[in-house]
Amino acid sequence: MTTLLVDYNNLCIMKCFSTDVEIHSECPNYALWEFYVFETLYDYIRKFKVNEVVIARDDKQYWRKKYFSRYKEKRATTKDKEVDWDTFHEYMDKMFIALHTYFPFKCINIKWCEGDDIIGHLALTLDKDMVILSSDQDFKQVLNDRVKLYSLMKDDWITCTDTERYLEEACFTGQAKDGIFNVITPEDWPVGERKPGFGPAKLEKWRGSGLDIMLNKVVKYNKNGYKREVLPADRLKRNKVLMDFRKIPSVLTKQIENCYNGYQISEIGMLWEFFSVKQWRRFLDEYQLTENLLLNFYK
Repeated sequence: MTTLLVDYNNLCIMKCFSTDVEIHSECPNYALWEFYVFETLYDYIRKFKVNEVVIARDDKQYWRKKYFSRYKEKRATTKDKEVDWDTFHEYMDKMFIALHTYFPFKCINIKWCEGDDIIGHLALTLDKDMVILSSDQDFKQVLNDRVKLYSLMKDDWITCTDTERYLEEACFTGQAKDGIFNVITPEDWPVGERKPGFGPAKLEKWRGSGLDIMLNKVVKYNKNGYKREVLPADRLKRNKVLMDFRKIPSVLTKQIENCYNGYQISEIGMLWEFFSVKQWRRFLDEYQLTENLLLNFYK
């Protein structure tokens, strides 16, 4: 049997953009959105023959932001401004509580942790067959014979033939989506200015010249009043902390483990109550099938 590790934020955001939810309207259909979130979970539980579900949610504050102040600095400016995100996050809160209250899922939210931290650490430490349900490429670094990654966006498997090489390249080239700079960009690079280029091709040239040599060559900038120096080795060290799940602070990994190991799931009698209140016909009409499937989680 398999443990399903669910990237809750990724799932919720993907489903909110379903056409008939109408997230851009004045009155989005959040009731339908809730149904889609649960239906997706249920269908993947069946697909992967799951007997344990861990739903990992981002906290509102990230430890990485304390470590690197510019982490995800562009998220607020790149969000779809036609969406009422405050209201959406309120519904995310309610759905997360409902999944914890009524269903036999381990719903984990740790202060200062992103859902990625929870999933990444469990994937590295649990001795189980696991499927990560997320479209986030960051999880490539934890893939192996017992850990697989399934993309919600593509509805297909994401693979990686060399996880260490993938992680090394990501630490060198940075990640625009998370505001993690490449190894030749100073930490105080002007906001809005195009950053110095450093992609896979340049990394290959550095490999040819010797990574140790190139990492310890100071890169200097002196243009339009901006005068700085950066040592790539320092930036690489910082990027490894930001991107390598093995670098998550131990005080947080301990909390993740304690929450997972000590989690008390809900009683099975709560299922019918939830479906009745929501009037989800699919699960009321097939209640015996649904209950029998979820019984596996109580053993």
